Amino acid sequence: MAASSGCDVCGREDDTVRDCGIRHLPLAVCDGCFADMARARRAPLPRPLDGAEVMAAVLEALHEDSRRSS
Repeated sequence: MAASSGCDVCGREDDTVRDCGIRHLPLAVCDGCFADMARARRAPLPRPLDGAEVMAAVLEALHEDSRRSS
């Protein structure tokens, strides 16, 4: 990709910007933003809450709501 085209994420315009688009979806990304996206893609997903954690959050919210109503 030419240096005159900027990164679609941060707007950087230098020789690190490259075309990472697929088919009809153009995407110009600099090396820094590409590395950030790769890190985010490999990051572990948060574990889902179990039933006890959900119930504790609901009870806490109800308790907060009743305190505000009083």
